[in-house]
Amino acid sequence: MGIKGIYNNKLSYAFAGYYFDWSNFQTTRLVQVEGTVGLQQVAEDAGKARSYGFEGTLEYQILKSLNVFANYAYLDAKFNEKDSQGNQQVLAGNTFRMVPKHSMNIGFDVTHDLSPKKQIYFRPNYNFKSKVYFEDENRELLSQQGYGIMNATLGVKFKNQINEALNLAYSARTFLIKNM
Repeated sequence: MGIKGIYNNKLSYAFAGYYFDWSNFQTTRLVQVEGTVGLQQVAEDAGKARSYGFEGTLEYQILKSLNVFANYAYLDAKFNEKDSQGNQQVLAGNTFRMVPKHSMNIGFDVTHDLSPKKQIYFRPNYNFKSKVYFEDENRELLSQQGYGIMNATLGVKFKNQINEALNLAYSARTFLIKNM
C-alpha cells in the first residue's frame, strides 16, 4: 500500500508499506552431493517466511537548477519459527540472505544550461546499506557489516534537434566501511 504525489510543484513524495507471508519459501544451500567433488548449490523448501517494511522518497526543487533528494527503506525479512505443521524450522529467525534491514540514499542534482543545446551537471550522492548475510544460515563469517558509498558525477549533456542527448560524464566513487 502506498501514496505518491507532488506538493506545490516543488516537493515530490512517495511512501509505501508492505507485508509478505510465504509458505514453501525456496532457498538454496551449499551441500555435499554424493558423487560430486566440492559443495553444490541445491534448491530446497525452507518452509514459512515473512517480510514487512516501508520505503519513503522525497525530492525537493530548491531552485530551477537544484534538486535535493532522499530515500530510506526498512525491511525485516526472516524465516518463521515454525513450519505449516508447527515444527521448528532449521532457519528459524534467520534473516534472508543479501537483504539489508536499512538502506538510504541522499544527494542533490545541480544542472546549469550553458546554451539551449548544452548543459553541465553535478550529481553527488551518498548510499548506505546495513549489515547483510551472504547465506541464509546467517554465519558471521559470511556477512558484511554496514557500509556507505559516496558517488559523484560531473558531466556535460548535448541535445540535438529532436531532443536526443549525448552525455559525457566523469564519475567517482569512494567506498566507506563502517561497522554498524
